[in-house]
Amino acid sequence: MSKKIIVLSIALFLLSLSSTFAETIVLKSGKTIEGKIVEKTDKSVKVDVEGIPITYYLEDIISIDGKLIDIIKQPSPKQTSVSSTDEMESRFKNISSQIAKEFSQTVSPEGKQYEVSEKQREDNFSRQSRLFKEWQEELRNLIKANPKSIWADDAQYIIATLNAANPKKQALELEYLLKEYPNMHIEDWTRENLAIIMPNPKIPFEIIVRLQLCSDYKQSGDTAKLKQMCEESMKKYPDKAKIFEKLLQENTTTPK
Repeated sequence: MSKKIIVLSIALFLLSLSSTFAETIVLKSGKTIEGKIVEKTDKSVKVDVEGIPITYYLEDIISIDGKLIDIIKQPSPKQTSVSSTDEMESRFKNISSQIAKEFSQTVSPEGKQYEVSEKQREDNFSRQSRLFKEWQEELRNLIKANPKSIWADDAQYIIATLNAANPKKQALELEYLLKEYPNMHIEDWTRENLAIIMPNPKIPFEIIVRLQLCSDYKQSGDTAKLKQMCEESMKKYPDKAKIFEKLLQENTTTPK
């Protein structure tokens, strides 16, 4: 009997211990986040999710451990316009920093001494897939809230880059970028802090996007769009016509 009591006591202790270190956060998007809150402010909470600190804003949260979030303070219309711009920059930089940290932890130099096990590779892929989806959703919400922000085209390009493993999806995101932001420009802060996924700064950004689209079309087998993009790009950038002409020729000479 005494052994059962001891086992039960240990179980209750472990249960209380886990609740001390982990919280359940329910977002308005419908997602549930499990993790330890490591920092709180009057606007947000920073949660440790599998070793990655992720900031969630209170206005996007329904409840924390069953307690409803009630944001009483509401800014005036004039304040909203100013704060939304500042808030987008803050959120964008926060998400970008998380992405940079994730890539720095999972991208290693070549060589046997840096090789990881198959299980570690699978764990990294599983974690990244989940994080990439969350970051894309957050970035899309930022663009939707402030589509004219200087950070909007940066955010859209990052969304496209996070879909690099799926050429069709990446092409859709790049098409949107090309359509909605014809004067697209990557901010210096983004280039410096997300250098690992940023394009060559010596080449005009739009040309980089068009070249990537051609690559995506080629990988996904969409020859019609590839031909259209190459011909359109040759007309718009005659000084770079040879690059797109070569891509077009490679596609027409590739055996089916």
